[in-house]
Amino acid sequence: MKFTKLTSSVLAGATLLSLVAPAATFAATAENSTVANGGTALPMDGGHDTKVGISFGENNPNGKTGYLRLQYVPYTLDFGNHKLAGTNFDANGLDTDNAENNVSVGYTGSENTKATNKTDTFNSDVSDLSAFNPSDASETATNKHAWATVVDKQQDATSAEETAAGADGKNGTWELKVKSNASLTGTKTTGASNGVIAGAVLKLDKTEYANTQDVFGLTGEKQDNGYTLGTGTTGSITPESSVTLNLDDTKAYQTVATVGADMGAGANVFAWNHDNITLTLPANSAVQNDVYTTNLSWQLSTGVTAPTQP
Repeated sequence: MKFTKLTSSVLAGATLLSLVAPAATFAATAENSTVANGGTALPMDGGHDTKVGISFGENNPNGKTGYLRLQYVPYTLDFGNHKLAGTNFDANGLDTDNAENNVSVGYTGSENTKATNKTDTFNSDVSDLSAFNPSDASETATNKHAWATVVDKQQDATSAEETAAGADGKNGTWELKVKSNASLTGTKTTGASNGVIAGAVLKLDKTEYANTQDVFGLTGEKQDNGYTLGTGTTGSITPESSVTLNLDDTKAYQTVATVGADMGAGANVFAWNHDNITLTLPANSAVQNDVYTTNLSWQLSTGVTAPTQP
Protein backbone atom coordinates (compact mmCIF):
# COMPACT_ATOMS: atom_id res chain seq x y z
CA MET A 1 0.00 0.00 0.00
CA LYS A 2 1.26 3.45 -0.88
CA PHE A 3 0.68 6.00 1.86
CA THR A 4 -0.18 9.31 0.29
CA LYS A 5 0.11 11.40 3.43
CA LEU A 6 0.97 10.70 7.02
CA THR A 7 1.98 13.60 9.19
CA SER A 8 3.27 13.19 12.71
CA SER A 9 3.36 16.22 14.99
CA VAL A 10 4.60 16.51 18.53
CA LEU A 11 3.88 19.66 20.50
CA ALA A 12 5.84 20.82 23.53
CA GLY A 13 4.86 22.83 26.58
CA ALA A 14 5.64 22.20 30.25
CA THR A 15 4.79 20.38 33.47
CA LEU A 16 5.40 20.50 37.19
CA LEU A 17 8.30 18.75 38.80
CA SER A 18 9.14 19.56 42.39
CA LEU A 19 11.47 18.39 45.14
CA VAL A 20 10.23 19.58 48.52
CA ALA A 21 12.73 21.18 50.88
CA PRO A 22 12.02 22.24 54.49
CA ALA A 23 10.27 25.59 54.52
CA ALA A 24 12.81 27.05 56.87
CA THR A 25 15.75 26.27 54.56
CA PHE A 26 16.16 28.32 51.38
CA ALA A 27 18.15 27.13 48.38
CA ALA A 28 17.99 29.16 45.19
CA THR A 29 14.59 30.68 44.36
CA ALA A 30 11.35 29.46 45.94
CA GLU A 31 8.58 28.22 43.69
CA ASN A 32 5.03 29.58 43.44
CA SER A 33 6.15 33.12 44.31
CA THR A 34 6.27 35.99 41.81
CA VAL A 35 7.99 38.10 44.45
CA ALA A 36 10.86 35.66 45.04
CA ASN A 37 11.55 35.32 41.32
CA GLY A 38 10.94 38.97 40.50
CA GLY A 39 8.55 38.01 37.70
CA THR A 40 6.84 34.82 36.51
CA ALA A 41 6.61 32.30 39.36
CA LEU A 42 8.46 28.99 39.26
CA PRO A 43 7.91 26.21 38.24
CA MET A 44 7.98 27.72 34.75
CA ASP A 45 6.84 26.19 31.49
CA GLY A 46 8.24 26.82 28.03
CA GLY A 47 5.52 29.31 27.10
CA HIS A 48 4.63 27.70 23.79
CA ASP A 49 4.34 24.36 22.01
CA THR A 50 7.04 22.50 20.07
CA LYS A 51 5.69 20.83 16.94
CA VAL A 52 7.24 17.63 15.67
CA GLY A 53 6.02 16.55 12.25
CA ILE A 54 6.57 13.79 9.72
CA SER A 55 4.52 12.77 6.68
CA PHE A 56 4.43 9.95 4.12
CA GLY A 57 3.10 9.90 0.57
CA GLU A 58 1.60 12.66 -1.38
CA ASN A 59 11.43 31.06 17.47
CA ASN A 60 10.59 34.23 19.56
CA PRO A 61 10.53 35.17 23.23
CA ASN A 62 7.82 33.43 25.25
CA GLY A 63 6.85 36.31 27.52
CA LYS A 64 8.25 34.77 30.71
CA THR A 65 9.96 37.03 33.25
CA GLY A 66 12.00 36.52 36.39
CA TYR A 67 15.49 36.06 37.78
CA LEU A 68 15.31 32.40 36.74
CA ARG A 69 13.36 31.63 33.62
CA LEU A 70 12.93 29.17 30.79
CA GLN A 71 13.49 31.70 28.03
CA TYR A 72 13.20 29.48 24.96
CA VAL A 73 12.20 25.97 23.89
CA PRO A 74 11.87 24.71 20.30
CA TYR A 75 8.78 25.63 18.33
CA THR A 76 9.03 22.87 15.74
CA LEU A 77 10.80 19.57 15.14
CA ASP A 78 10.11 18.66 11.51
CA PHE A 79 10.76 15.13 10.23
CA GLY A 80 9.70 15.74 6.64
CA ASN A 81 7.36 14.24 4.05
CA HIS A 82 8.02 10.80 2.58
CA LYS A 83 6.62 8.46 -0.07
CA LEU A 84 6.11 5.46 2.17
CA ALA A 85 6.12 4.48 5.82
CA GLY A 86 9.59 4.04 7.27
CA THR A 87 11.41 3.58 10.56
CA ASN A 88 14.16 6.16 11.12
CA PHE A 89 13.91 9.90 10.48
CA ASP A 90 15.85 13.00 11.57
CA ALA A 91 14.92 16.63 12.15
CA ASN A 92 16.39 17.63 8.79
CA GLY A 93 13.24 16.03 7.39
CA LEU A 94 15.02 12.97 6.04
CA ASP A 95 14.45 9.22 6.06
CA THR A 96 17.94 8.23 7.19
CA ASP A 97 17.56 4.65 5.91
CA ASN A 98 16.28 5.37 2.41
CA ALA A 99 17.03 8.63 0.60
CA GLU A 100 14.63 7.68 -2.22
CA ASN A 101 11.77 7.82 0.27
CA ASN A 102 12.21 11.57 0.82
CA VAL A 103 9.67 13.83 -0.88
CA SER A 104 9.88 17.14 1.01
CA VAL A 105 12.06 18.17 3.95
CA GLY A 106 9.02 19.95 5.38
CA TYR A 107 6.33 17.74 6.92
CA THR A 108 3.58 19.96 5.48
CA GLY A 109 4.90 19.36 1.96
CA SER A 110 3.94 16.82 -0.70
CA GLU A 111 5.08 15.55 -4.10
CA ASN A 112 3.56 18.59 -5.79
CA THR A 113 4.02 21.19 -3.08
CA LYS A 114 7.45 21.26 -1.49
CA ALA A 115 7.87 22.79 1.97
CA THR A 116 10.90 24.07 3.83
CA ASN A 117 11.99 22.27 6.96
CA LYS A 118 10.56 24.00 10.03
CA THR A 119 12.85 22.62 12.72
CA ASP A 120 14.16 25.52 14.81
CA THR A 121 17.65 26.61 13.75
CA PHE A 122 19.86 28.51 16.18
CA ASN A 123 21.70 31.55 14.76
CA SER A 124 23.22 34.24 16.98
CA ASP A 125 25.87 36.95 16.80
CA VAL A 126 26.96 36.12 20.36
CA SER A 127 30.52 34.84 19.99
CA ASP A 128 30.28 32.44 22.94
CA LEU A 129 27.58 30.53 21.07
CA SER A 130 28.95 30.53 17.53
CA ALA A 131 29.52 26.76 17.63
CA PHE A 132 25.75 26.31 17.34
CA ASN A 133 25.36 28.46 14.21
CA PRO A 134 24.62 26.80 10.85
CA SER A 135 27.28 26.66 8.16
CA ASP A 136 25.25 29.07 6.00
CA ALA A 137 21.71 30.30 5.45
CA SER A 138 20.72 27.74 2.83
CA GLU A 139 18.22 24.89 3.16
CA THR A 140 21.11 22.42 2.82
CA ALA A 141 23.31 24.07 5.49
CA THR A 142 25.06 21.81 7.96
CA ASN A 143 25.52 22.23 11.72
CA LYS A 144 21.91 23.28 12.33
CA HIS A 145 20.81 23.16 15.96
CA ALA A 146 17.51 23.28 17.82
CA TRP A 147 17.85 24.56 21.39
CA ALA A 148 16.45 25.47 24.79
CA THR A 149 17.66 28.42 26.90
CA VAL A 150 17.54 28.92 30.66
CA VAL A 151 18.44 32.40 31.94
CA ASP A 152 19.73 32.49 35.52
CA LYS A 153 20.10 35.91 37.19
CA GLN A 154 19.19 34.78 40.69
CA GLN A 155 22.17 36.65 42.15
CA ASP A 156 20.17 39.83 41.57
CA ALA A 157 17.30 38.73 43.86
CA THR A 158 18.61 40.48 46.97
CA SER A 159 15.88 42.79 48.25
CA ALA A 160 14.40 42.15 51.68
CA GLU A 161 11.02 41.42 50.14
CA GLU A 162 12.48 38.87 47.70
CA THR A 163 14.50 37.19 50.46
CA ALA A 164 11.43 36.90 52.66
CA ALA A 165 9.55 35.34 49.74
CA GLY A 166 12.15 32.57 49.37
CA ALA A 167 15.00 33.88 47.18
CA ASP A 168 18.56 33.42 48.46
CA GLY A 169 20.35 35.54 45.83
CA LYS A 170 22.43 32.64 44.55
CA ASN A 171 22.57 31.07 41.11
CA GLY A 172 21.88 27.45 40.31
CA THR A 173 19.84 24.75 42.06
CA TRP A 174 17.47 24.11 39.17
CA GLU A 175 16.43 21.31 36.87
CA LEU A 176 15.29 21.25 33.23
CA LYS A 177 13.15 18.31 32.15
CA VAL A 178 10.97 17.26 29.23
CA LYS A 179 8.32 14.59 28.73
CA SER A 180 5.79 13.25 26.25
CA ASN A 181 2.14 13.52 27.23
CA ALA A 182 0.58 10.90 24.93
CA SER A 183 1.04 8.62 21.94
CA LEU A 184 1.07 10.01 18.43
CA THR A 185 -2.64 10.23 17.67
CA GLY A 186 -4.27 10.83 14.30
CA THR A 187 -6.37 13.93 13.87
CA LYS A 188 -8.06 13.04 10.57
CA THR A 189 -8.70 9.31 10.85
CA THR A 190 -12.41 8.55 11.21
CA GLY A 191 -11.96 4.92 12.25
CA ALA A 192 -10.33 3.87 15.51
CA SER A 193 -8.04 1.10 14.22
CA ASN A 194 -5.21 3.30 12.98
CA GLY A 195 -5.79 6.36 15.17
CA VAL A 196 -2.62 5.87 17.22
CA ILE A 197 1.01 5.13 16.34
CA ALA A 198 2.16 3.12 19.33
CA GLY A 199 5.81 2.75 20.26
CA ALA A 200 7.26 5.86 18.59
CA VAL A 201 10.48 7.16 20.16
CA LEU A 202 11.86 10.70 20.00
CA LYS A 203 15.53 11.12 20.84
CA LEU A 204 17.52 14.29 21.55
CA ASP A 205 21.03 12.88 21.27
CA LYS A 206 24.51 14.29 21.90
CA THR A 207 23.36 17.30 23.90
CA GLU A 208 25.64 20.32 23.54
CA TYR A 209 25.94 23.11 26.10
CA ALA A 210 27.32 26.63 26.29
CA ASN A 211 27.01 29.56 28.69
CA THR A 212 27.18 33.25 27.80
CA GLN A 213 27.20 36.43 29.86
CA ASP A 214 25.91 38.38 26.86
CA VAL A 215 22.35 37.58 27.85
CA PHE A 216 20.81 40.61 26.16
CA GLY A 217 22.77 39.89 22.98
CA LEU A 218 21.16 36.45 22.87
CA THR A 219 17.61 37.20 23.99
CA GLY A 220 17.12 40.79 22.85
CA GLU A 221 14.63 41.15 25.71
CA LYS A 222 14.40 44.40 27.67
CA GLN A 223 14.52 42.57 31.01
CA ASP A 224 18.06 41.37 30.17
CA ASN A 225 19.43 44.75 29.10
CA GLY A 226 22.18 45.84 31.49
CA TYR A 227 22.75 42.41 33.00
CA THR A 228 26.26 41.79 34.36
CA LEU A 229 27.68 38.76 36.13
CA GLY A 230 28.38 40.71 39.33
CA THR A 231 28.57 38.28 42.23
CA GLY A 232 27.01 35.45 40.21
CA THR A 233 28.82 32.22 39.45
CA THR A 234 28.78 30.19 36.25
CA GLY A 235 30.22 26.91 37.57
CA SER A 236 30.43 23.85 35.34
CA ILE A 237 27.24 22.34 33.93
CA THR A 238 27.17 18.91 32.31
CA PRO A 239 23.79 18.13 30.72
CA GLU A 240 22.50 14.66 30.01
CA SER A 241 24.25 13.41 26.88
CA SER A 242 21.04 11.97 25.47
CA VAL A 243 17.32 12.39 26.20
CA THR A 244 14.99 9.62 25.03
CA LEU A 245 11.23 10.14 25.06
CA ASN A 246 8.78 7.30 24.54
CA LEU A 247 5.84 8.91 22.80
CA ASP A 248 3.19 7.14 24.84
CA ASP A 249 0.83 7.67 27.76
CA THR A 250 3.32 6.98 30.58
CA LYS A 251 4.15 10.68 30.87
CA ALA A 252 7.59 9.99 32.34
CA TYR A 253 9.85 13.00 32.76
CA GLN A 254 13.37 12.84 31.38
CA THR A 255 16.12 15.10 32.69
CA VAL A 256 17.90 17.45 30.31
CA ALA A 257 20.13 19.03 32.97
CA THR A 258 20.45 19.16 36.75
CA VAL A 259 22.30 22.25 37.94
CA GLY A 260 23.86 22.49 41.40
CA ALA A 261 24.22 25.50 43.67
CA ASP A 262 26.36 28.44 42.54
CA MET A 263 26.26 27.45 38.87
CA GLY A 264 24.71 28.72 35.68
CA ALA A 265 24.75 32.52 35.98
CA GLY A 266 23.83 34.10 32.64
CA ALA A 267 22.23 32.34 29.67
CA ASN A 268 22.53 28.57 29.48
CA VAL A 269 21.95 27.10 26.02
CA PHE A 270 21.25 23.38 25.52
CA ALA A 271 21.43 22.47 21.83
CA TRP A 272 20.96 19.48 19.56
CA ASN A 273 22.22 19.14 16.00
CA HIS A 274 19.32 18.36 13.65
CA ASP A 275 21.18 15.17 12.68
CA ASN A 276 20.93 14.04 16.31
CA ILE A 277 17.19 14.68 16.77
CA THR A 278 15.55 11.48 15.64
CA LEU A 279 12.10 9.94 15.43
CA THR A 280 11.84 6.15 15.29
CA LEU A 281 8.61 4.38 14.37
CA PRO A 282 8.09 0.65 14.92
CA ALA A 283 8.56 -1.33 11.71
CA ASN A 284 5.05 -2.76 11.99
CA SER A 285 3.29 0.57 12.48
CA ALA A 286 -0.17 0.68 10.90
CA VAL A 287 -0.83 4.17 9.57
CA GLN A 288 -3.35 6.07 7.49
CA ASN A 289 -3.08 9.27 5.47
CA ASP A 290 -3.32 11.39 8.57
CA VAL A 291 -1.84 14.02 10.84
CA TYR A 292 -0.60 12.50 14.11
CA THR A 293 0.06 14.70 17.11
CA THR A 294 1.07 14.60 20.75
CA ASN A 295 2.59 17.00 23.29
CA LEU A 296 6.04 17.38 24.77
CA SER A 297 6.23 19.31 28.03
CA TRP A 298 9.31 21.29 29.10
CA GLN A 299 9.73 22.27 32.75
CA LEU A 300 12.15 24.42 34.74
CA SER A 301 11.93 24.01 38.51
CA THR A 302 13.93 24.44 41.71
CA GLY A 303 12.02 22.17 44.07
CA VAL A 304 12.15 24.87 46.75
CA THR A 305 9.05 25.56 48.82
CA ALA A 306 8.16 29.20 49.41
CA PRO A 307 7.97 30.13 53.11
CA THR A 308 4.63 30.85 54.70
CA GLN A 309 4.07 34.59 54.76
CA PRO A 310 2.96 36.18 58.05
